[in-house]
Amino acid sequence: MCFTRVNIVDRQPPTAGLHLCFVAASREQVDAFHRAGVEAGFRSNGAPGYRPYAPGYYAAFLLDPDDNNIEALYRDVGNPGRVS
Repeated sequence: MCFTRVNIVDRQPPTAGLHLCFVAASREQVDAFHRAGVEAGFRSNGAPGYRPYAPGYYAAFLLDPDDNNIEALYRDVGNPGRVS
């Protein structure tokens, strides 16, 4: 299990180019993350789907208003990086 602490700070200029990944419990959660983000005005940086990074790596990406890349990731059962 991996935990991180992210501090949100109002600074100028804002952080840009950050890649932040959230682990999802299912492919449906990844799909819902992407759909909700696009509906809220975030730009898609990769529709939900399998990626060539590793077997069973299912992810979607959004860009926030400051061009930070936000990822939702689900790893299939049997994938070495799967979090239970």
